[in-house]
Amino acid sequence: MTIPVFAPLFSGELAPYGDRFVLAADAPAPSPGRDLGDATRLAELLALYSRQCPGGDRRAIASLWSKQHFATLLPPYLAFALMAQRAVDIDLAAIGCTFGPDGTTRHIHLHGIGSNAIPADEGPRFMPLIQGHIEPMVLALSAAAGISRKVVWSNAGNMFEFVLRRIERAIGVNDAVAEALSFLESARLPNGKPNPLFKPVSYADPADGSGRQRRVCCIRYLVPGRSYCSTCPLPAARAAAG
Repeated sequence: MTIPVFAPLFSGELAPYGDRFVLAADAPAPSPGRDLGDATRLAELLALYSRQCPGGDRRAIASLWSKQHFATLLPPYLAFALMAQRAVDIDLAAIGCTFGPDGTTRHIHLHGIGSNAIPADEGPRFMPLIQGHIEPMVLALSAAAGISRKVVWSNAGNMFEFVLRRIERAIGVNDAVAEALSFLESARLPNGKPNPLFKPVSYADPADGSGRQRRVCCIRYLVPGRSYCSTCPLPAARAAAG
């Protein structure tokens, strides 16, 4: 169920994502958010998810699982941050999770609706997302499945940019959206470290948004029956498409 105060955000292209965040006070979480940073627990979730990927490489299974997770996390997170100007706490220690029978993240349980976001220059708005949620999950997922961290970060960046463009179409470029666009173009974080979400995708024609291509392959083709995705950067995928 969509958090009522945020329900107006989720219409049009964002409508499918309105129920991904729930309040823990209304729906107690079955699992702690810390599970996402626990390699042993992630291995259990991946084992459940692997049932729909028979014969799949465990790294590809982990990649697909992470894409599902980011599709639960990032659309509502960015809608709250960029459209409602709310900073919600999604640190792994501050959230709960509902995992489905297939091991995927169905809901993220928040302990509050967040605070008013303070406008900042290129990045500080997103540092809690990176340091408190994505980074520990990337490390744990890599330990659980041997997947390259770059692949998981690329999955996060791909979804971040995907949602950001939909928000841009919905509300235009306000200060927060401009900040997010600039963040993806920044090679370094405010702390001087490389930005793991830097330029996750490119476009053959930026003017009309055609020819979207990921910078790093998600390796889903390592699961039997899964072809290259439509935005795959590998030469073999481009040759097949052409």
